[in-house]
Amino acid sequence: MRQLRQQAQAEALNALTPAHRTLVTQVVGQLETQQRPDMHNAARTLDAALTPSERQSVLSIASRYEGQIRQMRQKGGVQAAGPQGQLPKDGSQGAGARNAMRSDAGYNLLRLSMGHRWHHGSAGTSS
Repeated sequence: MRQLRQQAQAEALNALTPAHRTLVTQVVGQLETQQRPDMHNAARTLDAALTPSERQSVLSIASRYEGQIRQMRQKGGVQAAGPQGQLPKDGSQGAGARNAMRSDAGYNLLRLSMGHRWHHGSAGTSS
């Protein structure tokens, strides 16, 4: 699964302009150094910066990645590192917000870029 995520991450980043790739790197770096990272605002910042074409590409790549993960689970009972398609619990997000973010390109960029750290909501901390 890690290889699939890394492949999807590379594809998503390659769909962005160099300036937007740099922005993703900066945002992820900031989240990883914060005690209480605000994933929701970081995702909104990224989504707002992207062009419509970039958003569509990222969402398409993320959707394909999710489909591949579902297929792997069905075939071999692979367990994920955390709940796919959910924001980490930081005390500020309800289920409605988490569901709405699934179609947000900024959210998907963070999820692909941060891997298990995203699912566990543990950016900036070690497990």
